[in-house]
Amino acid sequence: MRKPLLHVLAALLLSGCAGLDFRYLDEERSDLLRLEHKPQYPPVRFCVFSDPHFFAPSLWRGSDGLDSHTAYKGKMFAWCEEILVETVEMVLAEGGDFLIVPGDMTKDGAVQSHEAMAALLETIAASGMQVFVIPGNHDILNPHAARYSGNDVVPVDHVTPGEFAAIYAPFGYGSAIARDTASLSYLAEPVDGLWLLALDSCTYGGNLDAGRSFTDGAFCQETVDWIEEILIDAVWQDKAVIAMLHHGALEHYPGQEIYDDSYVIDDFEAIARMLAFYNVRVAFSGHGHAQDIAMRTWPDEGKFFFDVETGSLLTFPSPVRTVHIDRSGRATIRSLFVEDVDGFGDGGVAFGDYARSDIFRSAAHLVFHKMRQFFVGEETSMIVADQVAEAFVAFIAGDEQRPEGEIFGRDGGGLIAWLIELKRRDYVEGLWTDTPPADNDVVIDLNSGVWN
Repeated sequence: MRKPLLHVLAALLLSGCAGLDFRYLDEERSDLLRLEHKPQYPPVRFCVFSDPHFFAPSLWRGSDGLDSHTAYKGKMFAWCEEILVETVEMVLAEGGDFLIVPGDMTKDGAVQSHEAMAALLETIAASGMQVFVIPGNHDILNPHAARYSGNDVVPVDHVTPGEFAAIYAPFGYGSAIARDTASLSYLAEPVDGLWLLALDSCTYGGNLDAGRSFTDGAFCQETVDWIEEILIDAVWQDKAVIAMLHHGALEHYPGQEIYDDSYVIDDFEAIARMLAFYNVRVAFSGHGHAQDIAMRTWPDEGKFFFDVETGSLLTFPSPVRTVHIDRSGRATIRSLFVEDVDGFGDGGVAFGDYARSDIFRSAAHLVFHKMRQFFVGEETSMIVADQVAEAFVAFIAGDEQRPEGEIFGRDGGGLIAWLIELKRRDYVEGLWTDTPPADNDVVIDLNSGVWN
């Protein structure tokens, strides 16, 4: 389950890189960057899906462990293969120059899962469509890599950073025109004149010592320096640049930094401003499992930036985005959804309805049990759990519309329930607040920042 729900009652805080130095902010060093560079976008079409969390069937099929260990996790692991197969068919039907996948390729970083995921991507690459990936927080040095044997969890080999780059060599790493030595970030040129800056924002270095995979994202100074050198080269070589990273480069609802800080990259405001300064006007992210597009403007500097987050394939609404940038710099973004998969049959229930019900139940279950741990009454806990779950599901689907009436309240419950309401009302209000632009279908002018 996504960590936002845990923040209903508690927050997990982890420090990342701090005190970063940005060349573009240094008056003594930034004179050469004061060129009024306006990137000319070549016409391009591409697809985006994110957070497939693939779990190789060889690691769980035939075992009772899948249900017992993944219940109420908010991801449809039992259908991961069928969802990915359907997604591949959707991408092939849409076509385009390339596909990007902003991380969390696997459930828990098992070698078998990565190899199986790469085999599915090869089906797309075989059509002539390029594929570019980056790691997510689940993918590398994950101590939870395991298979299920009956009800037992049996550790299996996880991948190292080098092994990740080797497995996904056909999908960005093998054809990169530049690589960062401090991370798995790289630069590609999928279409002449367009650079794709693929940024590794994950902090997996301490996973094995800690016995868990860290959710936070951060860039160290060496990676920031590398990014700026790449973007300076883009100015001089007259290249348009788009970026992708696993973590959000902007907040995707009001107060996300407070309630959900590990889903935006550390120093996100400075990172976003840096990208915008060099005219990287759009980045594609994942991690938060939500269909949401956020924007930030710096009117005094004439700069703007869009962060296009794409939801997880294993979580409602199982989205795939298509992007078409024309010669005028107009980006048309459309969203498709996995609405059916092979073999699904649940008493006449549509797959989309099943998916929505699955994430709602998971969210409500987690909130309910967290409140009960604080001795809140059962009835009050059920009311609050349903309210939070409804807001959460609306947020991840995108283009949320705040309903009339009370969206977060309680019926009695005593002092503890009152304190929870006091602390978490802003969180629920934030989930219901859809900041511009539109989330699923939108046209953005990458020259002016105007959208419709």
